[in-house]
Amino acid sequence: MKTLLVVAHPRQNSLTAGVADIFAAGLQKNEHEVEWANLIQEGFDPVLREEDEPDWNNPRKEYSPEVRREMERISRNDATVMIFPVYWWSMPGVLKGWIDRVWNNG
Repeated sequence: MKTLLVVAHPRQNSLTAGVADIFAAGLQKNEHEVEWANLIQEGFDPVLREEDEPDWNNPRKEYSPEVRREMERISRNDATVMIFPVYWWSMPGVLKGWIDRVWNNG
């Protein structure tokens, strides 16, 4: 099984990073593949702009190259796991932006 492990925390020595490391080690110990997506470390831009706004009536819509790369990451994995801290009863803005920009029709 191939798993995309999405992490959203600015510090590498955080509880979130530690949990992600342990989770990944458990997957690998059981002979699963892990692809890391550390959104902050990779500089993912979470701002939803017009070119990436979902068009639910157009499954053939072309999205920006950055969003296409993220969609391809999801497609080449069997599972997606998101590990993040809870800020004010919600996920970090970078993860919310990743979901808003990347999880689209088509």
